[in-house]
Amino acid sequence: PQDYIYEAARAVTAEVPNENADGFEKAELLRFDHRLSKAVYQTFILKPHHINHRADNPKTSRGVVLDASYNNMSPALEKCPDCGSRTAELEGRDKTGIHCVKCGSVVKDEFVELLLAIDTKKDPTFADGVKSGSLDSLSMGCDAGYTDCSICDNRARSVSQFCSHIKSGKKKIFKTASGPKMSYEKCGDVIFTEISRVDQPADPTAKQRELFQIPMSTESDMLIMASKI
Repeated sequence: PQDYIYEAARAVTAEVPNENADGFEKAELLRFDHRLSKAVYQTFILKPHHINHRADNPKTSRGVVLDASYNNMSPALEKCPDCGSRTAELEGRDKTGIHCVKCGSVVKDEFVELLLAIDTKKDPTFADGVKSGSLDSLSMGCDAGYTDCSICDNRARSVSQFCSHIKSGKKKIFKTASGPKMSYEKCGDVIFTEISRVDQPADPTAKQRELFQIPMSTESDMLIMASKI
């Protein structure tokens, strides 16, 4: 444990598509997968921490995910920034508790947060960048069994099954009967496979949140910490 530094980092924002036009619904992140005996967001646990998604060789990892949590602690906005509706109370939000019930805008921030352990001996330069905050951006890797179109709900299990909305490009705006909507893929049957340090994260909020100092002065302290990990 003395060879590692520990940090809290934001990994995935619920209900907000990233710049790659991939979206993760709250229901999917919290879904309990009986095959894995854990919730989808917990599939991050014990997965490797790489650089720029170069994850083919596990020996190149710079650390590991020790734990994951679904963070819903931020309060909702008092009023929707787009339509002005009151959203502080649940009645003003949709069933997810994240969107304005009137216009659908995001009024509450919820996300998956990770506890990472970074190996300081394996790559000291990388570890120094994490410590200083100069390497503060992250990007997740995952496998998705299918994606649903945010416009027409077409379900695709391969590229050949994409609808015209998804084929048109990332995050295009389409006119619908209920108003303009953005096209993106809602990922389903998800398993998170890794988390990487990157220069430009697809989710601009996926950042280092906090570093933890874990002082250990005796061999017994180290043994206690190791048993907890």
